[in-house]
Amino acid sequence: MPIGGGTDRKICHIHTKMLLNIVLSTFILSLAVHCRYAEGIMPRYKSVIGSAPWGMWSAWNTCSGDCTTAVQTRTRLCRGNSCPGSNQQTKKCVPFVQNEDCARCKLNTANIGYLANCNDSTKFYQCQKDINGHYTLSLMSCADCTMWDQTKLTCVRDPSRNDCNNNMGSTGAKEHVTTFGSTCQRGDLHFGVISGDSTKYMMYSYGVAIEMSCPMGTRFSITECGCTYVDTTHMIQTQLKPEMCITFETMTETSKWGFSESSVWISNHAKNWDSEHVQTSFNDCIEGRKCAYFNGQSYLSVDTLANSFHTWKKFTISLWYKPGHLGTMGLLTNGLTSNGCSSLPTVSITTTNGQLNSHVALKDRAAQLKGQVVPNEWNHVSLIKDDDSISMYVNGKIADQREIEGDLLPSQCSMMFGIGKNQAFFQGEMDKICLYKGALTEQQAIEEYVKWIRSDGYTGARF
Repeated sequence: MPIGGGTDRKICHIHTKMLLNIVLSTFILSLAVHCRYAEGIMPRYKSVIGSAPWGMWSAWNTCSGDCTTAVQTRTRLCRGNSCPGSNQQTKKCVPFVQNEDCARCKLNTANIGYLANCNDSTKFYQCQKDINGHYTLSLMSCADCTMWDQTKLTCVRDPSRNDCNNNMGSTGAKEHVTTFGSTCQRGDLHFGVISGDSTKYMMYSYGVAIEMSCPMGTRFSITECGCTYVDTTHMIQTQLKPEMCITFETMTETSKWGFSESSVWISNHAKNWDSEHVQTSFNDCIEGRKCAYFNGQSYLSVDTLANSFHTWKKFTISLWYKPGHLGTMGLLTNGLTSNGCSSLPTVSITTTNGQLNSHVALKDRAAQLKGQVVPNEWNHVSLIKDDDSISMYVNGKIADQREIEGDLLPSQCSMMFGIGKNQAFFQGEMDKICLYKGALTEQQAIEEYVKWIRSDGYTGARF
């Protein structure tokens, strides 16, 4: 068929050429058709430009925004110099109900992840490992008259409820609950009590028992069959003041020989007094704050507690620490060290591979307590001896508890920090070492952790 007005008397030769035209870094394929006519007519040309299609759409990216504005987008590339339509699509996020969304969970100080439920403000998702080590999302409910606050990672009072009294709960109807001794059923879900720790509970799902944690400020109630708000307004607690609290804020160059804190002299030691072993130093840790740095060959001691700590009967030891490695190290002890004191320790705390181990000795028996910590990050521990029990709190939550009565084992050794029994020296940082001549309550133990987060930003240091 004639092209460009030619006649039937033409002899056509079609040549295909690749013309490299750099237009926005795009190749354009041009077909040039050249015809030679027998009657000497001038050759004519016509270019046919091929269309440049879109590439494939990318996968949808991660959701961004809160429950009301959460969106996700995907994009595509134009493989030419002109493509019709947009290179981006946006859609509203589907509510977070997939286990894959655990990656979006916001962690609290106990390393438990939470997500808001965009469809119901009284519910939230909790992300934890099951017994097989797999992450799963569990739909949880706030206590009656409360709603989930994703910024605080806890249930708070619901301002829209006007049927609630001044304490806990409401006058409204509740979901049907059935109790069976230490277990209960709420709707289609079954839960169980964990003896000695009301901040946790068991959830039974498809024949598997999973340990869960209540949001901060709530406790598991078998009668409510869920985590409920704890009203402490009626509780009048005597504020227990520490016998001594070492904050390291006033440390100077001369402090390497020792210093006074809370009218108590603190001795600063090196393992060996030579040029290779130096005492504990005091460095800037967080936003200009000072803390103690133990080099693995140094320790601090409170000599006035030698042969007297056991007379306290009840005690609380509270401190922050950040380990320099994952090996076995001693945080504190008052016995069996390399400084010539061979008495068995009344108390000692060691850390190894993300686990905290506490030892408290009575005259006729001893208690061992364990807890999990965050390796290579700031952690808080409170060890509490009461009349009939010993408890250990780690990062604001009870980690272990033992019911045990009796008198503490005497020791002639000083109370030492940065060293454990059998010469297990500590390498890392330590701050806010406080000793109480009495037992903190559960609420006070939690507050001991929370108050330092509020004032000194240790949360920011850890996450």
